[in-house]
Amino acid sequence: MTKIKRPFLNFSNLRDYLPRIIKVFFTGIAWIMATHLMASTAAQKNVTFDLKDVPLKTVIFEIERQTDFLFVFDEQIIDINMIVNVKANDESVEQALTKVLQNTDVSFTVEGRNIVLKKASTQISSPGNVIQKQKYTITGIVTDYDGEPIIGATIRIKGSDQGTITNFNGMFELEVVRDNVLHISYIGYTALDYKITNQKNVVIQLREEVKALEEVVVVGYGSLKRGDITSSISSLKREDFLQGDISSPLSLVKGKVAGLIINTIGGDPTKDNGGVQMMLRGVSNLSGNQQPLIVVDGIAGASLATISPDDVESIDILKDGSAAAIYGTRGNNGVIIVTTKKGVSEGKSKVNVTYHGYASYETIANRIDMFNASEFLSIPEVTAGKALNAVTDLKHDTDWFNAIYQTPINQNHNISIRSGDAMSNVVLSVNYLEQEGILKNSGKDQLRMRLATNQSVWEGKLRFFGSAVGTIVNSSYVNPSIYYNTLLVNPTAAARDSVTNYSYTFFQDANNPVQELNEKTTDTKWNRFSLNGKVTLEPINDLNISTVGSIERFQHIEGVFATYEYFNGDTRNGEVWRNTKFDELKTFELLADYSFTINQSHKTTMLMGYSYQEHNWEGFNLYNYDYPTELLSYNKPGLGLALKEGNAGMDGYRAKSKLISGFARVNYSFENKYIASLSVRREGSTKFGTNNKWGTFPSVSVGWNISNESFLKDVEWLDNLKARFGYGVTGAEPNNVYLSINRYSYSNPVLSDGSWIWSVGPSVNNNPDLRWETKKELNFGIDYSLFHGRFSGSVDLYNRRTDDLIYTYQVPVPPNLVSDIYANVGSITNSGVELLISGIPVQTKNFSWNIATNFSFNKNMLTKLSNEMYQRDFLELGATGAPIQKSTHIVREGEPIGNFFGWKSASIADDGSKWLDAEGNPITMENSKREILGNGIPNFFCGISSSFRYKAFDASCSLRGVGGFQILNQYRMLHETFMEGGNQNYPKSILNKPYGVDTYVYTAPSYVSYFVENGDYLKLDNVTLGYSIPFKKYIEKLRFYISGLNLYTFTKYLGIDPEVNILGLSPGIDQIGGIYPSTRSISVGVQLSLF
Repeated sequence: MTKIKRPFLNFSNLRDYLPRIIKVFFTGIAWIMATHLMASTAAQKNVTFDLKDVPLKTVIFEIERQTDFLFVFDEQIIDINMIVNVKANDESVEQALTKVLQNTDVSFTVEGRNIVLKKASTQISSPGNVIQKQKYTITGIVTDYDGEPIIGATIRIKGSDQGTITNFNGMFELEVVRDNVLHISYIGYTALDYKITNQKNVVIQLREEVKALEEVVVVGYGSLKRGDITSSISSLKREDFLQGDISSPLSLVKGKVAGLIINTIGGDPTKDNGGVQMMLRGVSNLSGNQQPLIVVDGIAGASLATISPDDVESIDILKDGSAAAIYGTRGNNGVIIVTTKKGVSEGKSKVNVTYHGYASYETIANRIDMFNASEFLSIPEVTAGKALNAVTDLKHDTDWFNAIYQTPINQNHNISIRSGDAMSNVVLSVNYLEQEGILKNSGKDQLRMRLATNQSVWEGKLRFFGSAVGTIVNSSYVNPSIYYNTLLVNPTAAARDSVTNYSYTFFQDANNPVQELNEKTTDTKWNRFSLNGKVTLEPINDLNISTVGSIERFQHIEGVFATYEYFNGDTRNGEVWRNTKFDELKTFELLADYSFTINQSHKTTMLMGYSYQEHNWEGFNLYNYDYPTELLSYNKPGLGLALKEGNAGMDGYRAKSKLISGFARVNYSFENKYIASLSVRREGSTKFGTNNKWGTFPSVSVGWNISNESFLKDVEWLDNLKARFGYGVTGAEPNNVYLSINRYSYSNPVLSDGSWIWSVGPSVNNNPDLRWETKKELNFGIDYSLFHGRFSGSVDLYNRRTDDLIYTYQVPVPPNLVSDIYANVGSITNSGVELLISGIPVQTKNFSWNIATNFSFNKNMLTKLSNEMYQRDFLELGATGAPIQKSTHIVREGEPIGNFFGWKSASIADDGSKWLDAEGNPITMENSKREILGNGIPNFFCGISSSFRYKAFDASCSLRGVGGFQILNQYRMLHETFMEGGNQNYPKSILNKPYGVDTYVYTAPSYVSYFVENGDYLKLDNVTLGYSIPFKKYIEKLRFYISGLNLYTFTKYLGIDPEVNILGLSPGIDQIGGIYPSTRSISVGVQLSLF
């Protein structure tokens, strides 16, 4: 049959709506810009801010940033560190300052564009009133450490009231006498004293104040200044993210966070989140689910599929139990909080338009070195007859990989409009991604849209936040086993043995890859939309009462069609698979937080909350064959005769779960030295037995800012030194919602009274005592910052123990209905260390170099698998595949999760026919003893990121190292033996002579240690080069760049990619049939920002 040509992607429906979407989008842009530009022209001299418990210098900085005013004051007289509170809503500077300075001994006067701060008994001269007492005039310039002039810096002669400020060019002049000491200060910089000898012209550099402690870190249900953090939390901002062809927000922080493993398994473009796997601080359960909780803009459990990487503002990772306990059962594997960009929320009302677009092309990152046709034919000669006497020559020369391979060109476009001010702002973004796969006929088109707004009324006492987020995806999937088949088929065979028929006869253990590629179609369409809202009322100062609501819906439909020619000789006459999915997550929360300060020393923040979450999902699937025509593809599944004859089938499912909780937290700080945080969450789930539906999850953590003690006050090189200690309890619930109750299922129909009826029988025993898995974690950490922020880092030590692990156990029948039951029995421990070091080794006016490194080590152990009631000696898991048909892993008490369990080889027989053990005895998988061959979970991880800037040029690179694990190379194990004969191809590694014996492998496929390889690797994840063109008006940023991802892997592993699956109880298998080849990408992009 001649195959009907289909378009690469059926995206016609979206393209029909695209003009409307664009029209609505740009109409919205025009309305936003017009509204806010008019507003901005009317508010140029006024200020808007809401500042609580901040030093006076912060208010000064805000006024100077929002207006043209500059402040003049004597830092020896005016205490700019006094704590003040002020809220101004589009008010004049005079009104705002009057509010700030009431009830203080500071007054102000406005002289032109200068604001002079003074006390009743002291005056500081403005530039026009400097007292004339000097013998000569000195001139100078004040700059930062990059050489940029500082406008409005205050220069004062110590011991007098004479002074001035720098002009627009950072320059000043002042009459002085010999031995005068100039005191130079500016908000945000460390003040400096400069002694005058005989200089007439000086250059003075001010160093920026260390702001690390003021940085805001997002925590559960709120945010804290970094200086008040007492738990192990990593925070990354936009400038820290990876760049290039990145489709998942999670990949932005790959290799950047100590303890967080982010693996990308293969290069399949159709996978959600780009095929990313995550694990934080080791394996913590027996279910295989190591996924941390994802929180997006405060909504726990939200999907990242709707979020473009360009829309991400920050990512915060709650690593230890004391940080994650506020999320209770869902925080067992850690928490990743993603915060998206908001509308312009500071300063004057303005509009900001940004565009980021790139085009990229991909290639396969690595290929197994196979024999081509001529090399294949020479195998008998090369091996001197020791391996094969002859191979099958089918008189063709086919590069099977090139037959299924393409060089994809991808494109990504993201446009975002941000507008507003502190009281009213909005952001609108649209992202379009077209991504092809390296295997022909695979790829996807994705459209992501996001609208978010913040509105405040009643002088900020009532605040509204709302967002609507959605994504639409059309994709075409290709089974990655097609690539595996190219490794097996004879290179002298042709794809077709005639004009109409595919070659198939000589393909041993494989399908014709070209036939499978062309004659089977898998199309998927899905969409995900969410609506989120938050209303906050501040009835009195610093008391906020909020209500949060969210609903997220996911709809998925898939159609698969195999033509008449899918397999030669098959009489199925076309096959159809259809499946649909629906998923809905509803969230409702009530929150109240209150902050207060007593005597400027005791700072307390309290939080209380209630959370309700409901999860509903359902689906349907169908398989049918024997169709009268191919023209309808998978669109008329009922036409197949097999379903009507009872030879095919269809099924469906539906499930529902609820999670209800109340929680509270108190944060306390005394004189910014001694910090404490306590939290508790009480949570109930419908997934557990009637006796244990509720669980309690407390945490406590303390911190000591040692650098704020008086005995370290004069240590100038030490910016910050803090010790932390935390303890927290989190829980985990099973994926299956009905494990704790009796379940019944339908089995084969039986004939009763002349009619066929379905039989029903029990399938799962009831366990009313099924309860939460509980993880208890201790964490000790130290944070430090040195030399005015030039070097900083942290050290964390942790120990976590997870008890009451849920797994299946054998029970007698009777009294039980069936022979197994789910019960809480096991325990797992994880302990480790995490290091982070970052620094700025070089920083000059034209050149800077930043570097950050992280290291983590984790040790895992299963400490318990049985108790008095339920016993298991071990678990055998994983599969070698045919023809070996053995398990690959063992789980036993006293051993780590992930151990390979097979036969340890030490040599091979002289004729290559048998593997030998250390004593020289032949290994037989039926009688020989099995041993631990290695472990599939890495225990060592490191990341190195470095960035450079030279004038308008920038560059960055990232490396990631993984070690301490092994990989079972399944392809080599099954096919690196000449026992397979002369009809199929082989990897060139088959010519290696095992253990130095002068022979080749000629045994039946065997699970021996020879095929368990060292998996350690170092990857050059990313290199980016960029150039920014400076503009003074309208264009805030214009940058061009070229970026590469997954550029090179340093490893001794002989497989395609050592970055293999590390999750579950059988990790570390390089599976031959289910992994899409990894890719390398090169991108060329542009970033544009208008204001």
